[in-house]
Amino acid sequence: MDWGHFRVDWNQTKKQLYAFVMVLGYSRMLYVEYTEDEKVETLIGCHERTMTYFGGITRTCLYDNMKTVVIGQDEQGEVIVIWNERFAQFAAHHGFILRRCKPYRPRTKGKVENGIGYVRKNFWPRVQSITGLHDLNEQVRLWLDTVANCSVHGTTHEIPTERWTDEKLKPGNLFPFQAAERHPRKVLATPWFLTRAIATPFRLFTWDNMYTIRMRKTACSTCTTKKENSSPTMKRQAECIKS
Repeated sequence: MDWGHFRVDWNQTKKQLYAFVMVLGYSRMLYVEYTEDEKVETLIGCHERTMTYFGGITRTCLYDNMKTVVIGQDEQGEVIVIWNERFAQFAAHHGFILRRCKPYRPRTKGKVENGIGYVRKNFWPRVQSITGLHDLNEQVRLWLDTVANCSVHGTTHEIPTERWTDEKLKPGNLFPFQAAERHPRKVLATPWFLTRAIATPFRLFTWDNMYTIRMRKTACSTCTTKKENSSPTMKRQAECIKS
């Protein structure tokens, strides 16, 4: 996924628009949507409409080093990537993995960059007039449905809509992300059989997400005795487990 930048005449003034472009790696199916900004809220909305258009989402999505997705990295630039917290939550909500393009490696995102070039060379010259953003997006949707995704692709030598049936996309989360933000899930109190845990993380799975939790070192009140009674302690712990 990447953004393309386009200059238009807007109410007798020059205005910059942003083209959200996503390409499916196998079929080369293309989705394009024009926006007025590149904010994270806009990015999330475009992803949601992309999932509707494609009928699902890939298991991994590749991104450039845009600030709405990647906000930092370690000194080597490869080991640790610091993701934008809100967008990472959105990805976890829908169950897809974020992957970052390596800096100065344009070949890693060549498919989407070729897609932006295709939009610029094939769609943009067709635009004769624009009455507004909605009108422009209706024009690009018509182009997607009648030209871009229905023509033989130069690399695969096949039609994207025909290869799309073998893309094996996964469905997105039917529960809206915005609603999940307003009503976050609560993790229940630690049950007795997880007490006495050493401070090491374990993974908790729900139907749509995976969480890593670091347990605090605690002790079961029923089983705790004074240090000098170390031998009876083991017996009482065993009795507690049996009960």
